[in-house]
Amino acid sequence: MKTTFKPNVDLMKVFNSQIMFINDVDNSENGQILIKAGADGPPIHTHPEQEEYFKIIKGQLQVYHANKWVTVHEGEEIFTPKNMAHSYRSRDTEDCLFVSSYTQAKFFNDVTDI
Repeated sequence: MKTTFKPNVDLMKVFNSQIMFINDVDNSENGQILIKAGADGPPIHTHPEQEEYFKIIKGQLQVYHANKWVTVHEGEEIFTPKNMAHSYRSRDTEDCLFVSSYTQAKFFNDVTDI
């Protein structure tokens, strides 16, 4: 895959973002993500209503999971339940491409009339 790198994670602009969402859905947090070699991801955080799933397509990614940094390799996946502190970063010499997806927030499950 040949893609021109263009950081596009608004939340991370203040942190000199080295992360790029690669998907066809504007303003979506689900999809493929490219993180530059050696770059940091978001600060360690939790999602009180959503679970997050990572699957590594190319390269390797360090994921903060269960209070420690775990290296997830190409072809592997990792799941973080809601309320678990997590983040990700690259400590490899190659860029990493991975899929990140979230479960729906409880808010959307509770809406019945729109």
